[in-house]
Amino acid sequence: MAHSAVGAKWNSAEKVEGFEDEVTLPNGEVITGRYILAESGSATPSHDAVNGFVKSEGFPVDENGETVNDRDYERDKEAQEVTRQMGSNYDSRALQSVPVVSREGVVLSGNGRTMAGDLAARDNTDGAYIDYLKRHGRKFGFSPEQVESMKHPRVVFQAEGEMPYTTETFAKFNAQEMKGQSKTEQAVKLGKTVDDGTFNRIVRLMDAFETPGAFYGDRKASSEAAKLLEKVMKVKGSKVGASGEKMMGRLDAAGEETLRAMRESMMLDETSLKARKAEACA
Repeated sequence: MAHSAVGAKWNSAEKVEGFEDEVTLPNGEVITGRYILAESGSATPSHDAVNGFVKSEGFPVDENGETVNDRDYERDKEAQEVTRQMGSNYDSRALQSVPVVSREGVVLSGNGRTMAGDLAARDNTDGAYIDYLKRHGRKFGFSPEQVESMKHPRVVFQAEGEMPYTTETFAKFNAQEMKGQSKTEQAVKLGKTVDDGTFNRIVRLMDAFETPGAFYGDRKASSEAAKLLEKVMKVKGSKVGASGEKMMGRLDAAGEETLRAMRESMMLDETSLKARKAEACA
Protein backbone atom coordinates (compact mmCIF):
# COMPACT_ATOMS: atom_id res chain seq x y z
CA MET A 1 0.00 0.00 0.00
CA ALA A 2 1.00 3.62 -0.37
CA HIS A 3 2.58 5.47 2.54
CA SER A 4 0.03 7.29 4.68
CA ALA A 5 1.67 10.62 3.82
CA VAL A 6 0.69 10.15 0.16
CA GLY A 7 -2.96 9.73 1.02
CA ALA A 8 -2.83 12.57 3.52
CA LYS A 9 -1.39 14.91 0.89
CA TRP A 10 -4.17 14.04 -1.54
CA ASN A 11 -6.94 14.23 1.05
CA SER A 12 -5.81 17.61 2.35
CA ALA A 13 -5.36 19.15 -1.10
CA GLU A 14 -7.86 21.67 -2.42
CA LYS A 15 -10.04 19.75 -4.87
CA VAL A 16 -13.19 20.23 -6.93
CA GLU A 17 -15.31 17.25 -7.96
CA GLY A 18 -16.38 17.09 -11.59
CA PHE A 19 -18.49 14.73 -13.66
CA GLU A 20 -18.74 11.01 -13.08
CA ASP A 21 -17.38 8.91 -15.94
CA GLU A 22 -15.75 5.59 -16.74
CA VAL A 23 -12.59 4.54 -18.53
CA THR A 24 -11.99 1.29 -20.39
CA LEU A 25 -8.57 -0.27 -19.93
CA PRO A 26 -6.62 -1.98 -22.75
CA ASN A 27 -7.80 -5.37 -21.45
CA GLY A 28 -11.46 -4.30 -21.64
CA GLU A 29 -11.98 -3.77 -17.91
CA VAL A 30 -14.19 -0.77 -17.12
CA ILE A 31 -13.17 1.54 -14.25
CA THR A 32 -15.73 3.95 -12.82
CA GLY A 33 -14.89 7.22 -11.10
CA ARG A 34 -15.04 10.97 -11.52
CA TYR A 35 -12.94 13.88 -12.69
CA ILE A 36 -11.12 15.89 -10.04
CA LEU A 37 -9.63 19.36 -10.35
CA ALA A 38 -6.65 19.80 -8.04
CA GLU A 39 -3.53 21.88 -7.72
CA SER A 40 -0.41 20.54 -9.44
CA GLY A 41 1.59 18.40 -7.03
CA SER A 42 -1.43 17.00 -5.20
CA ALA A 43 -1.26 13.60 -6.89
CA THR A 44 1.81 11.38 -6.47
CA PRO A 45 3.57 9.94 -9.56
CA SER A 46 6.28 7.31 -9.29
CA HIS A 47 9.11 9.84 -9.41
CA ASP A 48 9.66 13.42 -8.29
CA ALA A 49 10.60 15.29 -11.47
CA VAL A 50 11.11 18.59 -9.65
CA ASN A 51 13.83 17.02 -7.50
CA GLY A 52 15.88 15.21 -10.12
CA PHE A 53 13.52 12.29 -10.78
CA VAL A 54 14.19 10.53 -7.49
CA LYS A 55 11.56 8.00 -6.42
CA SER A 56 8.57 9.72 -4.88
CA GLU A 57 8.48 9.17 -1.14
CA GLY A 58 5.60 6.89 -0.22
CA PHE A 59 4.92 5.65 -3.77
CA PRO A 60 4.14 1.89 -3.71
CA VAL A 61 7.09 -0.47 -4.16
CA ASP A 62 7.42 -4.22 -4.72
CA GLU A 63 9.01 -6.80 -2.43
CA ASN A 64 12.46 -5.75 -3.73
CA GLY A 65 11.91 -2.10 -2.89
CA GLU A 66 11.54 -1.14 -6.56
CA THR A 67 8.73 1.07 -7.78
CA VAL A 68 5.77 -0.91 -9.12
CA ASN A 69 5.56 1.49 -12.05
CA ASP A 70 7.04 0.00 -15.22
CA ARG A 71 9.37 2.81 -16.25
CA ASP A 72 12.41 3.73 -14.18
CA TYR A 73 12.64 7.51 -14.59
CA GLU A 74 15.41 7.70 -12.01
CA ARG A 75 17.88 5.97 -14.36
CA ASP A 76 16.28 6.48 -17.77
CA LYS A 77 17.77 9.74 -19.07
CA GLU A 78 15.81 9.52 -22.31
CA ALA A 79 12.51 9.31 -20.44
CA GLN A 80 13.58 12.26 -18.29
CA GLU A 81 14.27 14.35 -21.38
CA VAL A 82 10.91 13.48 -22.94
CA THR A 83 9.20 14.55 -19.70
CA ARG A 84 11.11 17.84 -19.61
CA GLN A 85 10.18 18.60 -23.20
CA MET A 86 6.53 17.89 -22.49
CA GLY A 87 6.67 20.15 -19.44
CA SER A 88 8.28 23.00 -21.36
CA ASN A 89 5.15 23.37 -23.49
CA TYR A 90 2.36 21.91 -21.37
CA ASP A 91 -0.91 22.30 -23.26
CA SER A 92 -4.22 20.59 -24.05
CA ARG A 93 -2.45 17.47 -25.31
CA ALA A 94 -2.06 16.51 -21.64
CA LEU A 95 -5.86 16.36 -21.44
CA GLN A 96 -6.38 14.07 -24.40
CA SER A 97 -5.91 11.15 -22.00
CA VAL A 98 -6.43 12.35 -18.44
CA PRO A 99 -4.17 10.79 -15.78
CA VAL A 100 -5.88 8.21 -13.58
CA VAL A 101 -5.28 8.24 -9.83
CA SER A 102 -6.35 6.07 -6.92
CA ARG A 103 -8.45 7.31 -4.03
CA GLU A 104 -5.16 8.13 -2.29
CA GLY A 105 -3.91 10.19 -5.21
CA VAL A 106 -1.39 7.60 -6.43
CA VAL A 107 -0.97 7.96 -10.20
CA LEU A 108 -2.00 4.71 -11.88
CA SER A 109 -1.84 5.94 -15.48
CA GLY A 110 -0.43 9.12 -17.01
CA ASN A 111 2.71 9.08 -14.90
CA GLY A 112 4.80 11.03 -17.42
CA ARG A 113 2.09 13.62 -18.04
CA THR A 114 1.74 14.17 -14.29
CA MET A 115 5.48 14.70 -13.81
CA ALA A 116 5.60 17.01 -16.84
CA GLY A 117 2.75 19.00 -15.29
CA ASP A 118 4.72 19.36 -12.06
CA LEU A 119 7.70 20.72 -14.02
CA ALA A 120 5.40 23.07 -15.94
CA ALA A 121 3.98 24.41 -12.68
CA ARG A 122 7.49 25.09 -11.38
CA ASP A 123 8.56 26.81 -14.60
CA ASN A 124 5.22 28.51 -15.37
CA THR A 125 5.03 26.86 -18.79
CA ASP A 126 1.45 25.60 -18.44
CA GLY A 127 -0.37 28.69 -19.70
CA ALA A 128 -1.81 26.93 -22.75
CA TYR A 129 -3.10 24.09 -20.56
CA ILE A 130 -4.80 26.49 -18.14
CA ASP A 131 -6.29 28.61 -20.94
CA TYR A 132 -7.77 25.49 -22.53
CA LEU A 133 -9.26 24.44 -19.19
CA LYS A 134 -10.87 27.83 -18.75
CA ARG A 135 -12.53 27.52 -22.16
CA HIS A 136 -13.41 23.83 -22.15
CA GLY A 137 -13.27 22.67 -18.55
CA ARG A 138 -17.05 22.29 -18.46
CA LYS A 139 -16.76 19.01 -20.37
CA PHE A 140 -15.08 17.61 -17.25
CA GLY A 141 -17.53 19.38 -14.92
CA PHE A 142 -15.51 22.50 -14.02
CA SER A 143 -16.45 26.15 -14.49
CA PRO A 144 -13.98 28.85 -15.58
CA GLU A 145 -14.23 30.33 -12.09
CA GLN A 146 -13.21 27.03 -10.49
CA VAL A 147 -10.25 26.74 -12.82
CA GLU A 148 -9.19 30.31 -12.07
CA SER A 149 -9.35 29.65 -8.33
CA MET A 150 -6.16 27.58 -8.59
CA LYS A 151 -2.69 28.71 -9.62
CA HIS A 152 -1.74 25.55 -11.54
CA PRO A 153 -4.92 23.45 -11.85
CA ARG A 154 -4.74 19.87 -13.09
CA VAL A 155 -7.51 17.46 -14.14
CA VAL A 156 -7.26 13.81 -13.12
CA PHE A 157 -9.70 10.90 -13.15
CA GLN A 158 -10.08 9.38 -9.69
CA ALA A 159 -10.91 5.67 -9.81
CA GLU A 160 -13.74 4.69 -7.51
CA GLY A 161 -12.88 1.18 -6.36
CA GLU A 162 -10.07 -0.16 -4.23
CA MET A 163 -7.18 -1.63 -6.21
CA PRO A 164 -4.02 -3.31 -4.92
CA TYR A 165 -0.81 -1.42 -5.60
CA THR A 166 0.85 -4.24 -7.51
CA THR A 167 2.80 -4.47 -10.76
CA GLU A 168 -0.21 -6.24 -12.26
CA THR A 169 -2.52 -3.32 -11.47
CA PHE A 170 -0.17 -0.78 -13.03
CA ALA A 171 0.47 -3.04 -16.05
CA LYS A 172 -3.21 -3.30 -16.93
CA PHE A 173 -3.54 0.49 -16.88
CA ASN A 174 -0.45 1.02 -18.99
CA ALA A 175 -0.39 -1.99 -21.34
CA GLN A 176 -0.31 0.15 -24.48
CA GLU A 177 2.78 2.02 -23.26
CA MET A 178 4.77 -1.19 -23.84
CA LYS A 179 4.92 -0.29 -27.53
CA GLY A 180 6.99 2.80 -26.77
CA GLN A 181 9.48 1.10 -24.48
CA SER A 182 12.91 -0.18 -25.40
CA LYS A 183 13.63 -3.92 -25.37
CA THR A 184 15.39 -3.54 -22.01
CA GLU A 185 12.41 -1.72 -20.51
CA GLN A 186 10.08 -4.38 -21.92
CA ALA A 187 12.22 -7.07 -20.33
CA VAL A 188 12.02 -5.33 -16.96
CA LYS A 189 8.25 -5.04 -17.27
CA LEU A 190 7.78 -8.67 -18.27
CA GLY A 191 9.99 -9.84 -15.41
CA LYS A 192 7.63 -8.12 -13.00
CA THR A 193 4.43 -9.54 -14.49
CA VAL A 194 5.10 -13.09 -15.76
CA ASP A 195 4.94 -15.65 -12.95
CA ASP A 196 7.71 -18.20 -12.38
CA GLY A 197 5.46 -21.17 -13.14
CA THR A 198 4.60 -19.97 -16.65
CA PHE A 199 8.21 -19.02 -17.30
CA ASN A 200 9.52 -22.43 -16.23
CA ARG A 201 7.00 -24.29 -18.41
CA ILE A 202 7.98 -22.26 -21.45
CA VAL A 203 11.71 -22.69 -20.75
CA ARG A 204 11.26 -26.47 -20.56
CA LEU A 205 9.62 -26.36 -23.98
CA MET A 206 12.46 -24.26 -25.40
CA ASP A 207 15.23 -26.34 -23.82
CA ALA A 208 14.03 -29.42 -25.67
CA PHE A 209 15.51 -27.91 -28.86
CA GLU A 210 19.14 -27.28 -29.73
CA THR A 211 18.55 -23.75 -31.04
CA PRO A 212 15.89 -21.05 -30.57
CA GLY A 213 15.21 -21.18 -34.31
CA ALA A 214 14.37 -24.87 -34.11
CA PHE A 215 11.95 -24.18 -31.26
CA TYR A 216 10.21 -21.30 -33.04
CA GLY A 217 9.93 -23.42 -36.17
CA ASP A 218 8.29 -26.36 -34.40
CA ARG A 219 4.52 -25.93 -34.80
CA LYS A 220 3.51 -28.03 -31.77
CA ALA A 221 6.03 -26.60 -29.28
CA SER A 222 5.63 -22.96 -30.29
CA SER A 223 1.85 -23.33 -30.34
CA GLU A 224 1.91 -24.62 -26.76
CA ALA A 225 4.17 -21.75 -25.71
CA ALA A 226 1.86 -19.31 -27.46
CA LYS A 227 -1.12 -20.58 -25.47
CA LEU A 228 0.77 -20.19 -22.20
CA LEU A 229 1.95 -16.73 -23.20
CA GLU A 230 -1.48 -15.62 -24.36
CA LYS A 231 -3.06 -16.83 -21.11
CA VAL A 232 -0.67 -15.05 -18.76
CA MET A 233 -0.65 -11.84 -20.79
CA LYS A 234 -4.42 -11.78 -20.86
CA VAL A 235 -4.55 -12.25 -17.09
CA LYS A 236 -1.99 -9.51 -16.60
CA GLY A 237 -3.84 -7.18 -18.94
CA SER A 238 -1.01 -6.80 -21.42
CA LYS A 239 -1.68 -7.08 -25.14
CA VAL A 240 1.80 -7.83 -26.43
CA GLY A 241 3.11 -10.81 -28.28
CA ALA A 242 0.94 -13.61 -29.47
CA SER A 243 -1.37 -12.06 -32.04
CA GLY A 244 -1.45 -14.68 -34.79
CA GLU A 245 -0.75 -17.99 -33.10
CA LYS A 246 -4.26 -19.40 -33.35
CA MET A 247 -4.37 -18.80 -37.10
CA MET A 248 -0.81 -19.91 -37.80
CA GLY A 249 -0.58 -22.66 -35.22
CA ARG A 250 2.68 -21.21 -33.93
CA LEU A 251 4.22 -18.02 -32.59
CA ASP A 252 4.23 -14.97 -34.81
CA ALA A 253 7.15 -12.51 -34.87
CA ALA A 254 5.70 -10.42 -32.04
CA GLY A 255 5.23 -13.54 -29.92
CA GLU A 256 8.83 -14.60 -30.52
CA GLU A 257 10.06 -11.16 -29.48
CA THR A 258 7.96 -11.29 -26.33
CA LEU A 259 9.38 -14.69 -25.37
CA ARG A 260 12.93 -13.45 -25.89
CA ALA A 261 12.28 -10.42 -23.69
CA MET A 262 10.53 -12.55 -21.08
CA ARG A 263 13.38 -15.04 -20.85
CA GLU A 264 15.94 -12.26 -20.52
CA SER A 265 13.88 -10.54 -17.87
CA MET A 266 13.53 -13.63 -15.69
CA MET A 267 17.24 -14.46 -15.89
CA LEU A 268 18.47 -10.98 -15.05
CA ASP A 269 17.26 -8.77 -12.26
CA GLU A 270 16.28 -5.16 -12.88
CA THR A 271 19.60 -3.75 -11.73
CA SER A 272 21.54 -5.97 -14.14
CA LEU A 273 19.27 -5.03 -17.04
CA LYS A 274 19.66 -1.33 -16.35
CA ALA A 275 23.41 -1.73 -16.05
CA ARG A 276 23.51 -3.44 -19.44
CA LYS A 277 21.46 -0.63 -20.94
CA ALA A 278 23.82 1.97 -19.48
CA GLU A 279 26.85 0.13 -20.87
CA ALA A 280 25.25 -0.05 -24.31
CA CYS A 281 24.68 3.71 -24.30
CA ALA A 282 28.16 4.57 -23.01
